Amino acid sequence: MTEPGEYEIEVQQGCGSGGGSEVDIRIGEKVVSFVVQDTGHFQKMILLTLDIGELKAGQQTLEIRPRTKQGVAIMDIRRIVVRKKTIART
Repeated sequence: MTEPGEYEIEVQQGCGSGGGSEVDIRIGEKVVSFVVQDTGHFQKMILLTLDIGELKAGQQTLEIRPRTKQGVAIMDIRRIVVRKKTIART
């Protein structure tokens, strides 16, 4: 169950030489795109944090869809975290 609000996605991804594939992540009606980063090896991971924006309340489906493929594979993903953005109070 998702509470309404602003969300971000953290993707832990790895890619051998030849990064550059374009990937879309879709949650409900929202789509965020990113370019896969070359990490030197598919098991060497980095974290990408992407802003997905406003999500509605309720259950959501997350899809990962490649748009382009630059090499023999697109990437390895170790984990994906979807979290509500925290608002810094001043």
